[in-house]
Amino acid sequence: MKLMFRAFGLAGVIAAFTAPAAIAVTNHNVEYQWRVQRVSARYKTFGGWTTCAQGGGGADISCSHSISVANTVSGQVGVSYAILSASVGFSVTKTTTLTGGASYQVPRHRVWQIQYQPVFWTKAVHQREYKQYWACIPRGSCGPVSKWEATDHYETGYASDFAFANFRHVTVH
Repeated sequence: MKLMFRAFGLAGVIAAFTAPAAIAVTNHNVEYQWRVQRVSARYKTFGGWTTCAQGGGGADISCSHSISVANTVSGQVGVSYAILSASVGFSVTKTTTLTGGASYQVPRHRVWQIQYQPVFWTKAVHQREYKQYWACIPRGSCGPVSKWEATDHYETGYASDFAFANFRHVTVH
């Protein structure tokens, strides 16, 4: 037990009383939060090839319809998309409509497909988890009882911003 003193009233009367060494705490909780520690320089990544047209026998084929390509997020991301977007410098939820395309004249006795491949500028986002302890006193309020402290948990996510599309033709037969 600790000996504690408390002043009562304006007359300066001081009374001594005993109190437990610690206040009884219930509902002890830990709050976790991910934070961006570092963002890499951008580098190119490539999506898969998608067929957008097919034709043959000396005909012209073209892939010129609108193609929608969304920015992507992959890996382990603990921060919100708003924080992620601010950290990498572009909206990770944006979708771009690609206009234009490619046209080819298919040789006789052949069948070709036109395919496109999205190309992205990608950044690795290195994150670290932090924790803070919260507690509630009986019939009282709740609040933090510690400062934010780093944990030993790390994650890496990847944010990709659509840049342009590659086009190619492939022989079907």
